[in-house]
Amino acid sequence: MNIIKKSICIILITLMAIGACGCMKTNVLNRKESDADYSELMLNYISNKYDKKFSIIEAFFPNEGLDSTMKVNTLVVQENETGIIANVYAALANPYEYSDNYIDSRAGYLLKNRINTLGIDKYGKSKLYVSLVEEDYENIDISDENLNKLTLLVNINKKPTDDILKELFCVYEDLSQIDSKYTFMIVGFTEESEIFTKYVTNYAHYGKKGWKDYSGKVYATLEISERGLSYSDFINNCKKCE
Repeated sequence: MNIIKKSICIILITLMAIGACGCMKTNVLNRKESDADYSELMLNYISNKYDKKFSIIEAFFPNEGLDSTMKVNTLVVQENETGIIANVYAALANPYEYSDNYIDSRAGYLLKNRINTLGIDKYGKSKLYVSLVEEDYENIDISDENLNKLTLLVNINKKPTDDILKELFCVYEDLSQIDSKYTFMIVGFTEESEIFTKYVTNYAHYGKKGWKDYSGKVYATLEISERGLSYSDFINNCKKCE
């Protein structure tokens, strides 16, 4: 009898689990549009929100599954006038409720002139990322008091040399003069590759992984998370990967 009861319990639990999975799946709003049409919806959202023209760069629309509630649709766009790159997001569970990171992206664009990156940009690419304490598109406040986090991403298409490290330290000193709550400098010395360019230009998406997690040669990395370091302390953070 106990065996029968246990068997019945197992069957009931299994049925309940199947039912739960079924309910989970039906709670995910399956969009009816093609990827191209859905991309246009997301593009229209950000264009109308900020009254600016954007162009689509690429889209990441994951497939549904048991973990659909954790997945996010991402459309990468570029503002036509300034070249600012931003992401539009929508959870798979709510595919028509959009959000974006345009204000933070624009703040980084506006603040970049406080950092002289001409010396290092000749070796690759750099981009400043900003997280604001308070966001207001009508009046984007990039004063030090409203800066929560600064992250400077740099890709150098060479191995680290004394001259390059000195150039990077000059940029670091400029960055240190900005009194944000948190300050980070992330540098990858790599071979020239499109994926590493994307890593810099869209760190919000590609930065979920490290430099070495992508295909391509990585010579060294340098990561700083504090201001006011001496040059010797600065270069001690350069870690060779070969």
